Amino acid sequence: SARSDACTRLRGPPSRTPSSRTPARSRRVPCPSIFDPAEKYISLIVPAYNEECRLPEALTETLNYLKQRSSADKSFTYEVLIVDDGSTDRTSKVAFEYVKKHNIDNVRVLLLGRNHGKGEAVRKGMLHSRGQLLLMLDADGATKVTDLAKLEAEVRHTLNPIPCC
Repeated sequence: SARSDACTRLRGPPSRTPSSRTPARSRRVPCPSIFDPAEKYISLIVPAYNEECRLPEALTETLNYLKQRSSADKSFTYEVLIVDDGSTDRTSKVAFEYVKKHNIDNVRVLLLGRNHGKGEAVRKGMLHSRGQLLLMLDADGATKVTDLAKLEAEVRHTLNPIPCC
């Protein structure tokens, strides 16, 4: 089913529709779109280019925090979308290890066929997110996920979330 697949962008012509597959199989299904109804409370988009060394620490910290929040509040649903921006190292393999290790419904990988730059990686991640709230986190851990509650409070306070795309 689509829910048991990790989202990946297949190498090929830019006109090809992004699709999903499991890390171990090549079966493809369509990626979700930002225009679909939100399925999660929050999507955390992690753009990554040649981050095989720094990505594990950031993902471990992020997923531990999100699991803790989700355990305490069942309405807190999340996804982490790692966008591999054409990396030439093992970034995608590291990302897929997290897909296998964690609930596949909560961790997905979007592979871009070549390097497009951080801005485009974030944009593509946002466009294929399933969350009501969208947040970008750096793969190097520069953004502290523990500050998430502060950002949520600010969004609720303003009542006008900032459009991200």
